[in-house]
Parts: sequence; C-alpha cells; structure tokens
Amino acid sequence: MAAQPTATIGNITPKPVSITGVTVQAKNYDGTTAATINNAGTVNVLIAPDVLTAQAGTATFADANAGNNKTVNLTGFALTGAAGVLSNYKLSAQPQAIT
Repeated sequence: MAAQPTATIGNITPKPVSITGVTVQAKNYDGTTAATINNAGTVNVLIAPDVLTAQAGTATFADANAGNNKTVNLTGFALTGAAGVLSNYKLSAQPQAIT
C-alpha cells in the first residue's frame, strides 16, 4: 500500500462583499458639497452566521448647486466586525455613487 501525503499548502482567500443601501440627508443650499450620511448601508453576501457592518466613510455632492436628484460620491467606507470574521471578507469596491 502506498503512503498517503502528509500535508500540503493551500490558500483560502477573503470573500469579496459590497455595501448597498447608503442614504444621505437632503440639505439646504450652503455653498459646500458636504453631505451627511443617514445610513451607512448593508454588507451583502455574507456567509451565515457571520455578521459585519458597514463603517461610513465620506459623502460629497457632485457639486454645491441647489437641485434635485444630485449625485453623491462615496469614499472611505470600510467593514467592521469581529477580527475572526472580518479577516474572511474584503470590500470589493466603495459603494456606488447615489442620487
């Protein structure tokens, strides 16, 4: 009977996840592009029972002019959670701009 291999080396890479559902407050014109985040969103495609939350980054309106349905750019978002769970996931991209 042939001997069985004793061990080998392999890799398990973090699962890419995304953040959706980010919302920002409407505001009165103040001459700036600053936006206030209402909801940092939800982390999608987790493996049960893992729990991660979205850590809000920065939100800025595309321009400072008054108007409806303005694009809001989002940067600096991150994942938060227990170290053992957090290391199993990576944020695939910043949340998409919202209007």
